[in-house]
Amino acid sequence: MKKLFLVVLLLLSSAQCFAENLKDSLKNIEAEWTSIYYKTPQSEQGPAYVQLLDKTTNLIRQYPNAAEAIYWQAVIKATYADHQDAFSALSAIQEARDLLLKALKIDPKTMGGSAYVTLGTLYYMAPKWPISFGDDDAAKQMLEAALKINPDSIDANYFYGEFLLQQNKPN
Repeated sequence: MKKLFLVVLLLLSSAQCFAENLKDSLKNIEAEWTSIYYKTPQSEQGPAYVQLLDKTTNLIRQYPNAAEAIYWQAVIKATYADHQDAFSALSAIQEARDLLLKALKIDPKTMGGSAYVTLGTLYYMAPKWPISFGDDDAAKQMLEAALKINPDSIDANYFYGEFLLQQNKPN
């Protein structure tokens, strides 16, 4: 009986260790993305995003169902699109959209609604069909979903307001 208790205790403590490693890794990825986006010179951002994408890819290999890791991979791909040629950028934002949909399928409240904010923003900023997947109705739906999850979110309110202004519907 003591051995069984010890095995269960070890399993629980290793699960906690994995959760902490995931949590720490996600914090590091977020901090690195923030540093690249806000502090790294524009000319150096592209290669930095590529390295950060490698880190998120490795993290997702370890935690394939971690919605937060998938979310960050999508954010990095979408941000990196600004540093690519038009064809590669379109492919990158489509991959980002697919990753966000996957993250939301795993956990609809991923990142406190931020996955919906990012997805909604992609929908209203992406070119419309036949060039890409841009869709104002989908954008509105995603941004409103983010506000339902987190009505006080600065990002959700900002991007929803920006979307409404773009649609000439300021209220």
